Amino acid sequence: MNKKLMKKNKLLFLSVILNIIMLFIFFWYAITHREEIVQKIVNIRDSATVIMFGDSHTANGKWSVLLSRFDVLRVGYGGFTSDQLKNILIKKVLNHKAKICFIQCSGNDISSTYFSRIDIKKNFVEIIDSLKSHNITPVVQSLFYRYNNPEYNMVVDSLNNLLYHLAAIKNIDYLDINKNISDNKELRKELTTDNIHLNKEGYRIWSDEVKKYLSNKGI
Repeated sequence: MNKKLMKKNKLLFLSVILNIIMLFIFFWYAITHREEIVQKIVNIRDSATVIMFGDSHTANGKWSVLLSRFDVLRVGYGGFTSDQLKNILIKKVLNHKAKICFIQCSGNDISSTYFSRIDIKKNFVEIIDSLKSHNITPVVQSLFYRYNNPEYNMVVDSLNNLLYHLAAIKNIDYLDINKNISDNKELRKELTTDNIHLNKEGYRIWSDEVKKYLSNKGI
């Protein structure tokens, strides 16, 4: 074999190896960043059927992975109150042509200096009515308890009671996620990362309830 042919074969071999490495990097990136990629595609194509709307509890969930769907849009912002979420509703939610929107918020309202049950109710009424007017079905989800915080949990009980009755008045569904992630009106310790937010198993339980609901509704 002459030197020219050897050199050509060597270059071909190196090219194949580089292509294999590049394919490996591409698939690794696609797998590890699936949620971010899907979210960008859904946003750009405006192809959302389901919107998950809320504060950090929603923001921390990899919802397209959790729900095994490619038509889920995550609209979640850590630290946002119900008032702040209401104010971004038009730009971030109503502009999409989704069928259904799951709402989970107001935990940050409790910690706010301006905490008011009346204001929370007003914000939810406006969110619900706005979604309905755009033919998006609202689904209210329960506020989550925290671990080892009885005073906070008492307020959560009060607000969940308010939201449950508001959903009934508005003729929409209310999902009580707490019943599956809590014991004795307290978030189960093994399901939280910091006594407040859910870990991977907590999100699996939450998303299973959402998947069950969507299946029952044929969505």
